[in-house]
Amino acid sequence: MKKQLYLNFSYSKWIWLFGGVMIIVNLTLTAFQSADNIQPLIEIINILNIIALGYTMSSMQSIHARIRENDSHQFLYALPVRKSEILRADCIYHIIMLLLTVAVFSSYVTIGHKYHLYYGLLMLVGASLFMMSLYNIMFSQTWIQNVYIKTFIYFIPLGIIFMFHVMPLNNTFIYDLDLGAAWEFYLFRIPFIVLVAGALVYAVSYYFAKKKIIKSDII
Repeated sequence: MKKQLYLNFSYSKWIWLFGGVMIIVNLTLTAFQSADNIQPLIEIINILNIIALGYTMSSMQSIHARIRENDSHQFLYALPVRKSEILRADCIYHIIMLLLTVAVFSSYVTIGHKYHLYYGLLMLVGASLFMMSLYNIMFSQTWIQNVYIKTFIYFIPLGIIFMFHVMPLNNTFIYDLDLGAAWEFYLFRIPFIVLVAGALVYAVSYYFAKKKIIKSDII
């Protein structure tokens, strides 16, 4: 497991660097956000934060894509390795990257005090756990084959949530809209349900995938 974690972090160090830089930039802008001369930078920072969050949430797919393209990792697999250990390492790594996502996001929402966007983050994290559950199940059957298809499938619900939950959520606060109880339930209650359900499905999928690969555990 340690070998796989090392491999994951080695291939994603640039994502950690990008995320760390964005945290510093966000906190710096928060400290000086009252200054008029930084206002033109806000739109650029918004775009950079979206890109950073996209990479931190999809780092697993990025790593597996690079593994398929780069054979320099093969020395780490010189000794027998168990798929169950790789699966466990990938799950731990994904959780750590979600924590990095939360850190970057938390530094971002301090700019302009957009704390209402945390509801959108809950939806995105929950959806990420759902999609990684499918990833775990496919891992037990095909390991990292068709990684680009998996990446595309992974981003579909995240994109839908961003467009139809995060953006309406932000507009609701910006324009102080009151759209009724149903809309309030959708914006502020559904995220908690999605997050809890995603965590449960993620745990079940890990158990299922681990059980599925026991019969041919050695790569």
